[in-house]
Amino acid sequence: AQMCHRLGIDVWEVIDAADTKPFGFMKFSPGPGMGGHCIPVDPLYLSWKMKTINYNARFIELASDIDTNMPRYVVSRIQDALVRIGLREVVNSVMVATQRKNYSSHNPFLQQYMSRLWKHSVVCAFGAQWLAKRCGYDELAPEAFIGGLIHDVGKLLVLKALVSVNEKDKDAPRITRTAAEEFVASLHPECGSMLLEKWNLPESYCLVCRDHHRRDYDTSNTLLVLVRLANKACHKLGIGLLEDRELVLVTCSEAGILGLSDITLAELEIAMEDHASQSDA
Repeated sequence: AQMCHRLGIDVWEVIDAADTKPFGFMKFSPGPGMGGHCIPVDPLYLSWKMKTINYNARFIELASDIDTNMPRYVVSRIQDALVRIGLREVVNSVMVATQRKNYSSHNPFLQQYMSRLWKHSVVCAFGAQWLAKRCGYDELAPEAFIGGLIHDVGKLLVLKALVSVNEKDKDAPRITRTAAEEFVASLHPECGSMLLEKWNLPESYCLVCRDHHRRDYDTSNTLLVLVRLANKACHKLGIGLLEDRELVLVTCSEAGILGLSDITLAELEIAMEDHASQSDA
């Protein structure tokens, strides 16, 4: 990892490339530290024993020194990232990485929704952040990104719950796609809000989850307004589970609150479409 960093090479791409070899290679994904006994402890017994007979097991000592210092090296890289791109951007990156794992499943019923839900979440996050910066709410941009990323987490929860019920009760009638989508549409805001509360996330995100479809929403909640408009832009572009090509964004109350023109909203749509295309690549 240290040599790859100095050479400007992605160590994970190197590992993935090596994994294409059809024989003689077993892929391991190293972490920042070591656990167990086989690597950090047991070889040192041999090194100690060799010293008692005046032999220096240099390779073992060198490997131990490198392995022991890897956590410190990883921390230093994180500190560099914090200085270079800022804490909030690092938090956003971590949120994307952790949330992505939730949007995968081996269940065929779930999988038909997962990729579209994830794409919608990522593009909505980008759109909300774009709007925050464009409207002069730069300090709110990182929160807008996270709010857009997790606003529809309730859909994921409802879908997984429906599948879980069917898997536990084999005699239960199969849930049709139409019924599943009706459950998701009606239950996901409240379920998402409760889930975020369970995760002890800030109330601002819980409100985004709960109110991103409500007619009587709090128009003074700028974070909510940003996410709602980005969400509607996704619907107009057909990114996600819903599509409404006839939607005119400039007539939406959120656009009026933010004081956005037709031109700015057209730029938003182009930026979000471009980001969606990059997500597909």
